[in-house]
Amino acid sequence: MALKLYHMKIEAARETVTDEHRCKCSEKLARLEEQLGDLKNCLAELLEQLQVGTRRFKIYRQMKMYNDASLNPQLYAKAG
Repeated sequence: MALKLYHMKIEAARETVTDEHRCKCSEKLARLEEQLGDLKNCLAELLEQLQVGTRRFKIYRQMKMYNDASLNPQLYAKAG
């Protein structure tokens, strides 16, 4: 998003193109800035929900199969 904004700002201000091109790029830039604002608001809302406890992260436990002799073919082939 930051890269899109950066390059669209350049395009919207470029003097070697037509007014129509700059106008289209300015409209796209406004949409990108709106999208960035929406993303910021969503992140702020998520962080607030996490802080007050109405939203939680789901925790996934790791399962390491390579050290388990019953799951790793290299290990159970040697045992059998």
